[in-house]
Amino acid sequence: MTKYLHKNKPTDAGIMLVDIIVALALAAVFVTSMSESFLSAQSLFWRSRQIDQLLSSTTLAVSTKVYGNDRIEVNTLGLPIVRVGLATTTNLLENVAQPLCSVDFMNHSIVGSNKSSSTSHILAHIIPIVVPINPSVPLTDLQVRNGIAYISANSSTVSDPDLFTLDFRDRTYPKILSSINTGPGIVAIALSGNRIYAASQSTENHLNIVRLDRLDSMSLESNYRIPPPLNSTSTTRASSIYYNDNKVYMGTEKWSGDGLSVIDVSRPQFPTRLGGLYLATKVNDVLVQGNFAYLADSDNKQMRVLNVTDPAHVSFQSIFLPSGGSRQDGKALSMFEGNLDLGRTSGGFDITSDHEFFIMNISTPPAPQLYALRSVNIPGGVYGIVQDRFRSYLATREVDKELQVFDRLSATTTLISSYSLPVAPQRMTCDGTHVYVLAATAPVIYEISFN
Repeated sequence: MTKYLHKNKPTDAGIMLVDIIVALALAAVFVTSMSESFLSAQSLFWRSRQIDQLLSSTTLAVSTKVYGNDRIEVNTLGLPIVRVGLATTTNLLENVAQPLCSVDFMNHSIVGSNKSSSTSHILAHIIPIVVPINPSVPLTDLQVRNGIAYISANSSTVSDPDLFTLDFRDRTYPKILSSINTGPGIVAIALSGNRIYAASQSTENHLNIVRLDRLDSMSLESNYRIPPPLNSTSTTRASSIYYNDNKVYMGTEKWSGDGLSVIDVSRPQFPTRLGGLYLATKVNDVLVQGNFAYLADSDNKQMRVLNVTDPAHVSFQSIFLPSGGSRQDGKALSMFEGNLDLGRTSGGFDITSDHEFFIMNISTPPAPQLYALRSVNIPGGVYGIVQDRFRSYLATREVDKELQVFDRLSATTTLISSYSLPVAPQRMTCDGTHVYVLAATAPVIYEISFN
């Protein structure tokens, strides 16, 4: 018996040693994991706290800056963080108030360095995405979020749908997820949360609010009619729309009522008028930054700036009157980090001294005043603009130069590159690292990326 115990003693000791080593190893892993979790949690805590302080404050800290139209870029712990939109999302992460587009399409960065990137060699990758919609249906507006396109239409056939969601994550076989007929047609759309705000071509309901509980299900939630100044006044049609902070800013065609209406949509089932302003012109595009609304117009005042601090008392702030305004229309606006661009039509024929693209200066104190820093003549006119920190990307109707890229930092607004698209552009937008152009004459979306 004594011999048996003695024989197995080394084996017992070995097992105990292995158990101790395993225990120590597990303890080390546990301590490391706990340390990493603590550091990660601590980092998240401080990042969350800093963002919360930022969003809770009435003024922006020195370390923040405007990102795009309604975003704030915050540098915390050396990492840029972006507050996405002023509206909260619900079920559809694709839908936010404004698209989160790249700060530098050439470098494919969503948030990144302020350093200028090289533009010595630019290769554009252009992919046509054929939309499975009847080619006879005119498409009017486009928004894109994460591979989902939201497209409006204005068909001459009353029964045709006028709003579509399109899944084009498979570029070869895009498919319509849902569609709806809201009435006589839609001219422009804005997205926020799980709702689409549509500027209608109806003379009865100018704003249609469409709810998306799922991407494959749309329903008309409510509508709104701009009140005429007198019961006997002939009503109008909506022409443009912008969403910002639970408000819809709606431009109309020329009439004797409000050319810009501010509508409270904090309760989407019950949109209500907050105010407006008579303009005596058609508003082709609306953009809102802070307390000011920027309008691209059809009269000789090609761009107006309105003070909308108090929507019940909207007032004029400044105007921009370039030459050629008697025949050319303000058409497209774009603002990125305080940089404002204006595009306009050519008026049917090209007069080289009446330019179509303007890089604007906005003097802020005490409030925005406008003048053109630089301008460029573009035959055919400008129908869409997207910016990043260094360049402006234009959708034009200049033959064989339907996509043009300009250097914003150049003193002479240098054309970097131009590309041919086989159609006339209708609208232009962006999402992530891509630029998108909606065709005016065919059911096609062009997805554009750069090297």
